[in-house]
Amino acid sequence: MLRHLAIPVLLLSLGAVAARADTLPRRAAGLWEDTTELDGRRSTQRQCSGPPKARTEKREESPFRGLAHPDCTQTVTRTGDGYEIAQVCSFGPARGEGRGRVTGDFETTVRMEMTMVTTGVPNHPGTRTSTLVIASRRLGPCEAGQAPGPVHGGASR
Repeated sequence: MLRHLAIPVLLLSLGAVAARADTLPRRAAGLWEDTTELDGRRSTQRQCSGPPKARTEKREESPFRGLAHPDCTQTVTRTGDGYEIAQVCSFGPARGEGRGRVTGDFETTVRMEMTMVTTGVPNHPGTRTSTLVIASRRLGPCEAGQAPGPVHGGASR
C-alpha cells in the first residue's frame, strides 16, 4: 500500500549521520510499536530494540537514525523540548531534503514529524512534498527469544 511512497521515504529516512551537531538519544531497550503515517497513509510495525550486537544491526537502534551513506548528511540540534533534524540525500539523479522535529522521553515515547521534498526521482517527475510522522511507544520488555529488529508474527527477523 505504501510501496509507491517508498522512494521519497528511503531518500530521507535512510540518510546519513555525517554532520551532527548533537545526537538523538537511543530508545530504551524493549518492544516498541512504531506507527508511521506518510501523506495520510498509516502502517504499524513492532520492533524489539536493544543494544546493537554487530555493525549491521546499528540501524535498528532507532527508527529515526539513518544508515551511513556518503551521499547524505544529517544535522541534529537539541532544542528546549526535543531535537530539530535537517537532512539532505542524493542518490543518482534523485535528491531529498527533509526538516523536522523529534520529541519524547525516549524511555516510553518518541515522536518524529518531518516534511520532505524530493526531486529527480525516476518515474516520478517534478517535485514532491511529503509529510512523515512516526509515533513510537514502548510496550514493555522484548519477549523471550526476540533479538533487536522488526518483529513479525511474534518473532524477530
